[in-house]
Amino acid sequence: MLVRVPHHHIYGLLFRVMWPLAAGRTFHREISIEPLHLQTQIEQGGAAVIVSTPAQLSGWPALPGFATLTPAPRAFFSSGGPLALEAAQQYAAAYGAAPLEIYGSTETSGIAWRRQDQTDAWQPATGIEVRRDEDGALNVRSPHLDHNGWHRTDDKIAFDAQGRFRLQGRLDRVLKLDGKRVSLPELGARASAWARSSR
Repeated sequence: MLVRVPHHHIYGLLFRVMWPLAAGRTFHREISIEPLHLQTQIEQGGAAVIVSTPAQLSGWPALPGFATLTPAPRAFFSSGGPLALEAAQQYAAAYGAAPLEIYGSTETSGIAWRRQDQTDAWQPATGIEVRRDEDGALNVRSPHLDHNGWHRTDDKIAFDAQGRFRLQGRLDRVLKLDGKRVSLPELGARASAWARSSR
């Protein structure tokens, strides 16, 4: 298993430490941020599962050697934000399947999953209940929460006929940029303070 996410991130902790230990699988100690370094590790270590983020996965298909990795990775996992459809299609074309995307948060752990070569909708994970508030907010009930009630998120969703959901933006003024949360009110306040100080 080759993990490109640090263990201090919940996604990295689960895939980098907990899952390999529970499953008795080997994993590399190094975090392979650089795709060409990762390609060398694949060549030396054999068939691997790649655990990464959308920001890291999106640029990899444009690099030499991506579509001819030997041995071919068995699977790609992505979390930390939605993977662009174009990137998902590039992985499906090269390896027969788009990355398995995991949607969740530090507060809730995993909520749902999807593979964009099958659908753009998110399928709730086993044991996870989801519902939609009147304003469209996704609510989650999960055994991973520290309470038995519903946890309201600020993600707006719409359900399809199969009980899957599609994300429709945020209800607050926080956005994700390359997997990092950016608060627009805080950004505006800092820009105003900088403008006042530079007068």
